[in-house]
Amino acid sequence: MDAPTRAFVRKKIWTSVILFLGLIAAVGISGLFLREEMTTLANAVNNRLGFAGLATVLFVSETVVSPLPPDLVLSVVATSDLSDDWPVLVGILATLSTLGGHLGWFLGTRVGGTRAARLVLGRYRRRSIAIMRRFGLWAIVLAALTPVPWSVTSWTAGILRMPWRLFLLGSLIRFPRIMVYYIVIHATFHGIREIGIP
Repeated sequence: MDAPTRAFVRKKIWTSVILFLGLIAAVGISGLFLREEMTTLANAVNNRLGFAGLATVLFVSETVVSPLPPDLVLSVVATSDLSDDWPVLVGILATLSTLGGHLGWFLGTRVGGTRAARLVLGRYRRRSIAIMRRFGLWAIVLAALTPVPWSVTSWTAGILRMPWRLFLLGSLIRFPRIMVYYIVIHATFHGIREIGIP
């Protein structure tokens, strides 16, 4: 890995650490001072959408460029009654997140040069293409692991015709990332002893 790539990786890792610590702080404070309110809100969202609705929201946001990070859906699961069955449910969400990226890659290969692709990527298009051209597989790994928009990176990989096997290799980290983020969110809100890992 050359020096610019190392600098890029370091920057994204630090950004991820800061954002993740911010999320954990917010969840922890909510667990301490607003537990009942957060649980009521999360259960209301769950009752309104159901798990199928939450899964659909996550899948669409991971396929099409969206400001909604998957961690919001994970937070709803962690703070609602859904948390009782989290290993299966979060496994489904992690799979859908990964597959959403693959669908984004596929769509990018098919409509990458069209106006539709420019609309989907919006202001991210030029920068994302430059990053993907420079960092290739590392851009996929970082997007799978960090708050870098997964959908934008997936579309861009498709637009630039990154081979699917290479994209698949980078995307393998997405599943464990979703699982680990959920475990930390759940443990922060409920306490480490209540995670209930089978």
